[in-house]
Amino acid sequence: MDKINIEHFSPPSDEKRIEKILMELDSAIIPKLSGRVNINEYAKKLAHTADIFFVRKEETDIGHCAVYLNNSEFGYISSISVNKEYRRMHIGSKLYKKVDKLAISKGIFTIRLKVFAQNQDALRFYKHMGFEVASIEEEWISMQRRINKSVNTL
Repeated sequence: MDKINIEHFSPPSDEKRIEKILMELDSAIIPKLSGRVNINEYAKKLAHTADIFFVRKEETDIGHCAVYLNNSEFGYISSISVNKEYRRMHIGSKLYKKVDKLAISKGIFTIRLKVFAQNQDALRFYKHMGFEVASIEEEWISMQRRINKSVNTL
C-alpha cells in the first residue's frame, strides 16, 4: 500500500478542499450528506469553526474528519468518512488517534458524535473505537467516549 498521510488544519481551513472531499464521499455517507445539508454551506461552516483532518494518498484526499473542539467539556465529530476503497486499512483508527491527541492538548477528554441508526458498519466501528450509546433520538444514535489520557495517541 502506498504511503497514506493525515494532515491537520485548525480553523480557518480550505473551504473548497473540504467541499470537494465531502462531494466525493457523499455517496459513502449514510444517509447521504447532500440529502441533509447544503454541502457548500456546510463546508464553509466547517472551514471556519472545526478542526479538519484530511487523509491523503499521494496527492489525493481519500478521507476526512471534521471535529469541533471549541467546547471545554467535550469535542464533537461532525463528519468522518474514508473512501470505500480504503476502508478496513485502519485509517479510521488513525484518524481517531489524531483527534484524541488534539483534544487532549486542548484539555478535552470526551468525544461525542451522532450516527444514523441504520448505518450498521459505522455503529460497529464506533463501538470498536470505544464509543458507547448515550441516547437515541428517532433515527439517530448519540454516542460518546472518554479519552484515556494514559493511552499513547501518537
